[in-house]
Amino acid sequence: MLVLHEVHRMVGKREKEFEAAYQAWMAALAEDEGTRLLWFLHHAHGTGPSYQAVTITGLADGAAWERLAQRVHRGDLRGWAREVDGCRHDVQGRLLMPQMLRDAAQIKGEVAVLGNLTYLEVRNLEAFRKEIEEEKFTPEDEKTLDELGI
Repeated sequence: MLVLHEVHRMVGKREKEFEAAYQAWMAALAEDEGTRLLWFLHHAHGTGPSYQAVTITGLADGAAWERLAQRVHRGDLRGWAREVDGCRHDVQGRLLMPQMLRDAAQIKGEVAVLGNLTYLEVRNLEAFRKEIEEEKFTPEDEKTLDELGI
């Protein structure tokens, strides 16, 4: 299971619209077996409103994350995303990995996030740097990048 943790800074006058949009988000997520809104929390701030919310979305696996990203960027949730963006100043998100996966990948501390055309690869930063040092860039690598248009 993966967990998407987001902190939203809302536009004060649009706080109720933001909440209503997340009610719709919860229903939309339920259409996919692999995604669920687990928590929606208002961030407490002293004695007045903070206009911040924390959301936690559970994702069964990487495939569920991919399906959700496609729905938000190109599918049925694209309009929803546009509406929510108008209700907030910004959002900070983190995709949290379970300890079991982190241990298997020997991930401790900093990581290297690599784009591989259709997916992201998360690697132990030290091991990745060592691999880069040991495997020098070759003319064949350059040719492959040229063929990909990179």
